[in-house]
Amino acid sequence: MKVTVRVPAKINRYLKIRGIKNDKHLIETNFQAISIYDILICEKISGNNQLVLQGLSAEQTPKGKDNLIFRALKVLNAKNGYKISLKKNIPISAGLAGGSADAAGVLLALEKIDKKFFDDEMCAQIGSDVKFATVGGNKHGTHFGDILQEEKSILPKCSHFVIGVQDFGLRTPEIYSLYDEIGGVDDPLGNDLQPAAFLKAPFIEEVLNSAKNFGAQRAYISGSGPTAVAEVQSYKQAQEIVANWEAKNLVARSIIVENKLVFPEWMN
Repeated sequence: MKVTVRVPAKINRYLKIRGIKNDKHLIETNFQAISIYDILICEKISGNNQLVLQGLSAEQTPKGKDNLIFRALKVLNAKNGYKISLKKNIPISAGLAGGSADAAGVLLALEKIDKKFFDDEMCAQIGSDVKFATVGGNKHGTHFGDILQEEKSILPKCSHFVIGVQDFGLRTPEIYSLYDEIGGVDDPLGNDLQPAAFLKAPFIEEVLNSAKNFGAQRAYISGSGPTAVAEVQSYKQAQEIVANWEAKNLVARSIIVENKLVFPEWMN
């Protein structure tokens, strides 16, 4: 049996640090899935598990035990018998939860192929964003990001998100360590990791300011960065921001996505 699932990236429309528990940071955040997808094909084979990578981020994607796909297989006790072909479109180490999306794709695929059911605890063992990646949409996340509820905060409405992708990544543990030293932001709908990301990559601040100068109502990094997100009221505004970013070489790639609810999708 072979199944294909398309799993979306996510952005954090705000991210606040609420303390530390068991040496991990407690957070409060808004998760929103966006229409940038990795495509995962899973089929049963004889022999050892296999992972085949292709796509935009394939060369930079971990191929061994550091890949969350293998962590998902281990948590499911799926030691042998699956070939996973992954087309990477979600940039890695970008604050877009590409690895979590791929792990979620494995969980969903093996549930369909072999009735290997997963629960919240198993998602948490793999990674903080994995549970959200299995459901998509828009959710209010607390604890380590693994407790999900309907969003109650009033977030400004926008028509599109403009995603500014860089050709480098930021390591999440380093950004959290810097946050511990310098703190976050006063804005209740801001990203507390942003000052730390600015220290590691100062020009990200210019990316966000440029978006605001061209009409973005909000501009911030997603997760621990370095990906920039600008919220706008029209597709025309989005195009103007993209044109400015690219004219000044502020980002490696720009993507405009509509503000709509998206979810993991079966393609067969």
